[in-house]
Amino acid sequence: MKLLKEAVRVARKAVVIKDHTCEGLLDKLTLRFMDHVGNAHHGVALPYNYWSRGKWLEAFSALEVSLAAWKEELNLYPRGARWLFDRSLHFVARLDQARECLEATAEHPYQ
Repeated sequence: MKLLKEAVRVARKAVVIKDHTCEGLLDKLTLRFMDHVGNAHHGVALPYNYWSRGKWLEAFSALEVSLAAWKEELNLYPRGARWLFDRSLHFVARLDQARECLEATAEHPYQ
């Protein structure tokens, strides 16, 4: 949440996030495995702290940003591995600044 707050604070118009969602034990185990394989050998800290989609949405609401886009089908892995590693575990989201949304509404109130 600290990092998201800072990103929103310094962003001029929007923040783009690529992260994960975790909705259950299988998701958590898969994400832990992926984190370990992809990051451990680089010395990256692995807190294994994954949020559900609901927690992401709560965070966006608390930051008073508008969720402009949310995409889960990213096709990051080869076809044979997608059933295990994609499964809506990944997302890209665009958060628009509240002030930008207000300005756009003021300029075009009927859109």
